[in-house]
This record gives sequence, C-alpha cells and structure tokens, in this order.
Amino acid sequence: KNYIPANTRGYAGRIGYDYKQKYLLEFNGAYNGTDAFSTGNTYGFFPAVSAGWNISEESFFKSFQPLKWINNLKIRSSYGIVGSDDIGNAQTTYLHEYREGGSASFGETHKAYTGILEGNLGNDDVTWEKERKFNIGTDISAFNSRLSITADYFDHLRYDIITARGTMSSMFGAAIPMVNMGEVKNRGYELELSFRDKIGRNFGYFVNGNFAYVKNTVLNRDEPVLPNPWQQATGNSIGQILVYNWIGFYTADDIANENVAKPSADVVRPGDLKLEDYNKDGVIDDNDRGYFGLPNYPTTSYALTMGFNFRKFNVSAMFQGAKDFYLRGVAGAIQAFSSNLQPLHRQSWTPELGDNAKYPVLSQKVTGVSAPADFPSTFWFIPGDFIRLKNVEIGYQLPKNWFNLFRLQNARIYATGYNLITWSKLTKLYQFDPEASSGNDRVSYPPQRTYNLGVSLTF
Repeated sequence: KNYIPANTRGYAGRIGYDYKQKYLLEFNGAYNGTDAFSTGNTYGFFPAVSAGWNISEESFFKSFQPLKWINNLKIRSSYGIVGSDDIGNAQTTYLHEYREGGSASFGETHKAYTGILEGNLGNDDVTWEKERKFNIGTDISAFNSRLSITADYFDHLRYDIITARGTMSSMFGAAIPMVNMGEVKNRGYELELSFRDKIGRNFGYFVNGNFAYVKNTVLNRDEPVLPNPWQQATGNSIGQILVYNWIGFYTADDIANENVAKPSADVVRPGDLKLEDYNKDGVIDDNDRGYFGLPNYPTTSYALTMGFNFRKFNVSAMFQGAKDFYLRGVAGAIQAFSSNLQPLHRQSWTPELGDNAKYPVLSQKVTGVSAPADFPSTFWFIPGDFIRLKNVEIGYQLPKNWFNLFRLQNARIYATGYNLITWSKLTKLYQFDPEASSGNDRVSYPPQRTYNLGVSLTF
C-alpha cells in the first residue's frame, strides 16, 4: 500500500481583556490549511469570542450579607466556529480516485486479470466541515470553597458535513463524489458538583459528581423523499436504525388467519416474531420498517467519584453510567445454534409461555429461507442503561522512618481494581457489555476485570 503524507498548516491568535477580575473578554481565531481540499478551499478561518462576568467581585455582592457563604460566582458565555478536514479513508476530495484490485475477464478464455478500479469521482467544491458552538454557564464556589458547582447549557450546529449524496441514483454508473451537505444539531446541558472537607485533623473526604444530557437531531442528510414518511432519517437522532415493530409471537391461529399480516415470501411458524403491519397493507415487508425506539447512543451519562483518607490510608471509588439508549443483539451474540446455547434460550417460545417468552421458537434455520426472527425488530432491543463500578483504589503511605535508610522521599503501596461490577439488564439476557456498539454480533475484545498491586517510590 502506498502511504501519502498529509500536509497541514495552521496559525492561531488570541487577545484577552481583564478588568479588575470582574469583566473578562477574549477573542481568538485559527487560520488552518489542509491539502485534503482543492485550491481555493484549502484554508479556513475559524473565529470565537467569549465573555465572563465575575459577580462575586462586585462591591454590591460583597456587601450583601445573605450571600456571604458564596465565595465565587461567575457567569460566562462563548460563541465560535470550529472546522474539520476529516474525510474518512479518502486522501483528498478533489482528485478522481483509482484503486488497486478487482478482476475482469477478457476474450473467450474468460481469464481473470487484476487491475485498477475506478474509485470516487473528484469534487473541487468540497470544503471544511464546520460546527457553530454556543455555550452559557456558571461557576460557583461556596462554604470556603468546600463546595463547587459548574453548570453549562450548549447548543451546537454542525453543518457542511462531508458525506456522499443519497439522492443520486445508482444508475449514475460511478462512485459518487463527496459533498458538503450534512447537518446535525446537538443541544444539552452539563452539571458538575464537588464537595471536599475534613473532620478533625486526620480524616478528609471528597465527593464529585457530574451529569450530562444531550439530544441530537439530523437536520439534513441528502436523502430522497420516501413514500413512507416514517422512514425518513431526517428529524431523528443519530444512532437510530430502521427496524420492524414487534407486537408478540405468531400462534397457529394467526398463521391460519388470512387477516393477520405475515411476510409474503418467508416461512412463518408458531412462535416466530409477530411484526406490526405499520402501513396496514396486509403484508409484512420493507415498508413496515420505521425509526422505532431510542437511538443506540445514550442521551444521558453520569459519574460519581468519592473517597476518603485517614492518616496514611486512602480509599477512592468511581461509578459511571448511562441511560436512555437501546442496544440490539444479533447473530452470534444470542442466536440459537450459532454457538453454545445460553440460559436465554431456555425461555424460548412455547404455547404455554406465549408472549412472555424471551426468545422465538427454537428451530434450525433452513438454508436460503428466512423467518421473522431474522428481521431487525424492536424485539432485539434492550435498554442499555447501566451503572458500573469503574475503579476502586486503596493505598497506604509508608511511615518515613521505614524508607529513610534508602534515601527515598516517598513510598506508597496500593491496590486497584477496574471494571469490577456492572448493573445492567443486558447481563440478565445477553452476554453483552452495555458499552458495546449496537448491532454487533460479538465484541472483539470485551472490557476486562483487572486487579493491580503496586508500589510507588519517589527518590
């Protein structure tokens, strides 16, 4: 493979103004260049401005007795534009690509020859992806700075996203060039609280927690206007996929009833997944798929870190988690007979279990024949909400007289553990990690539970 070096260049500047630590103003800008785009689009200018008001430095605030417990109160805001030249695996956007590989047959012998394949067409008009960022927030500290609070609201608009066109017919006959057409909006807020204090001379403790919520919406992805509006990706979140809506399991009576919608060209058995006829045309087909349920990216994430120290001992622990997202297990992860059977398969459909079953009817798949169980549907969705004890550390500071003989400045022993416990509904059904990407049938290298024992020496 030929590796072509990328050439980038950038200039940055910043001007700031601070008036008595009360009024803060800053302008900055970046002028960046890349060889990923054609001449005329090589450089982009990305400015930003931020301002802050330190209210706690105002005389009226300092003299207001009911707020004496607040040490610092600042309001701040920023607005700016950033750029990206990330065009994926392509080296450039403006050159017509040719790639090694492929084969073709010539003459009556039909002998195959490797050669050069035509790749993406070039586009001289592609330029930087951009993101407009707006943020407003506050910083508060109180009770002699034992308590600190940071809160932010953000509104980001990413536009001119470099993407392939979706409205171009495949009859075009060549790989379609990249264009600046994607647009995504992200809005949300973040909150962080921290408290640190001591009890007596020997015991200190701290607690730190953060919470974030973000909602993204696809505003434009150059998709064709579909006859079924519920299949338009525009207006939905990133990470949502087209699936069928599961409404139960087929029974023998359903199969015999012509008024119950079924896939027209597939084998349907009692205990197979029953899917919603969303467009009410009497048959289950691609037109019944929609963007049902939550995306496979969490909208909410949080973390909690806490610890204490007593004399020479210290203990700390960190919990992290996320909620409001779905994962979808497929193929080898949970499919019966594709690997070892799992406890989940003991709860497969029977007439007695009915819609309380946790898995479709067990049966060997007939080669070349599909069944509703093979279709992507909300049945395979499961909430990915989780809380994980990410790490724990216990340490002990050795007494100085233990290591003075070795002329050490400091000596400490410690034990740590990572990925110790995970609370999630996923582990009750699928052998799936909640941080795995949705739709994968297996995780190439799952998170490991790790224990370490170490010594830290300072000379």
